Amino acid sequence: QRSPKMALLLAFVWFATLDARAIQSLRQTKHRPGITQQRWILSRRPRVNGCIHWMRRRRDFLGSTSASSSPDDSYTNLEQESRRLPKTVTLDTKEFLRTVRFTSAQLQGKGVIIIDAVAIGSPAESKGIKPGQRLVAVSDPVQGSGVMWSIEENSSIRFLVDAIRLSRSPTTVIIVEDPDPTKPAPTVTRPSTQQHPQTESDRVISNVNRRIAAREEMLETVGKRNDVPFLLGLAAGLVLPSVVIFGALFASGYQFQ
Repeated sequence: QRSPKMALLLAFVWFATLDARAIQSLRQTKHRPGITQQRWILSRRPRVNGCIHWMRRRRDFLGSTSASSSPDDSYTNLEQESRRLPKTVTLDTKEFLRTVRFTSAQLQGKGVIIIDAVAIGSPAESKGIKPGQRLVAVSDPVQGSGVMWSIEENSSIRFLVDAIRLSRSPTTVIIVEDPDPTKPAPTVTRPSTQQHPQTESDRVISNVNRRIAAREEMLETVGKRNDVPFLLGLAAGLVLPSVVIFGALFASGYQFQ
């Protein structure tokens, strides 16, 4: 049976071998713009950072990159992997709620929250937020960006939106991840229940449409209503007392002049 020290030593040697094989291939592309920075992002990232399993991402990438790969293939693979890395974005809290909408989805059998819509021309769109991205984490509404909430499986959208709405911080930090083109797309499980329209114009149009629908419903109800019993009852209430009084006077022998 191997001791823990021996297991750690073997793991270190294995990771070092992967690093050497990958970096040997990537060094051939050192003259490409940004290649050094991208390589360090993937190979020197902290192994576990809060909500994201960096070690797993690093292992998967380095395991798929071999020294036999051509420089162009290595650069292409690295560039694609860099684009798929989760993005950290800081947004104004009120603007974030007003211009970004979420929905629930299933991804490989797990419940996730994905971006459903982003207002055109909004700061969120300019910072790279787009429909289809998975929400990985959001900053704590009380403690601010120093503490991140991991979006766990089957997290509630309503709870998420309410927490952001009640946030004490003027800004909200979110971490989003682009969909992996090599894997099936998330399946939307139910429409978004978020109360915030996509844009201000959508909000005005939505309010107008609701008023029109309410007025049409009222007119339809009035048109179908039968007012005959009500009118007969009203007439009886006005005429019948007069008839009773007149009959009583006539029976008592009252002489009408």
